[in-house]
Amino acid sequence: WSNQTIGMSHFVVSTHDKQGLFAQIAGCFASQLIDIYSASLYTREDGWVVDCFLVRDATQHRPLTEGQIIALEKTLKSVILDGKDVQILVDKTKTKLFALKKSLAPVQTYIRFDNDSSSKHTVIDIEAGDRTGLLYDIASALFIMGLNIYKARINTGAYRVRDSFYVQFRDGKITHRILQSAIRAGLLESIDSQNIKQEQKDDEQKL
Repeated sequence: WSNQTIGMSHFVVSTHDKQGLFAQIAGCFASQLIDIYSASLYTREDGWVVDCFLVRDATQHRPLTEGQIIALEKTLKSVILDGKDVQILVDKTKTKLFALKKSLAPVQTYIRFDNDSSSKHTVIDIEAGDRTGLLYDIASALFIMGLNIYKARINTGAYRVRDSFYVQFRDGKITHRILQSAIRAGLLESIDSQNIKQEQKDDEQKL
C-alpha cells in the first residue's frame, strides 16, 4: 500500500525460504527501477520468511502506482514461483539501471563482522553510498559466496545505507579472519565496482 505522507509504498513478501531468496526479491525491485528505502527480513522457524519493504519509484521518487505494483507482483511470482532467472530481468533494464547506479554522494564503504550480537549468526554491518540496485548487488554477492541470510535490517538516509545482515556460512558463524577478508573483498567489489566503471566511462568521454 502507498503512503503519500512520506512518499513511499509499503510492500510485504511472505513465502517459503530458499537459498538466494533475498537476492531474488531485491533483483525484482531493481529490475522494475524501484528503490528500497528500508527493509526488514525475518526467517521463521517453520521455514517461512516475512520481508517488509519501504520503497519508491527510483526515477520519480514517489510511491508506486497501481500499475507498478501489479507489474512488481507479476515479476516476483515469475521469479520466486516459476523459477525465472532474475538476472535476466535486471539485464533487460541495464541501460536505465546503470544511469541510476552511481552513488549520489561520495561515501566511504565500511564493512564490519560482528560475532557477539547473535548466538547463532554473524552480523555483517555495511555502510555505503546509496544507489538503485545496491541491495541486489550485496545480496547476490552473499549468495554467490555461499552465505545464507536469516535476518536483515536495511536503512537509507542522507544518500547512504546502513545494512545489517544476519548470516551463516555452512551452518555456522564466520570467525576465520581469512574467510572474513575474502567476504569483505567480494562485498567491496559488488558495492564499488559499478561506481568505478562509471568513473572510467566518464574519464574516457573527457578524452
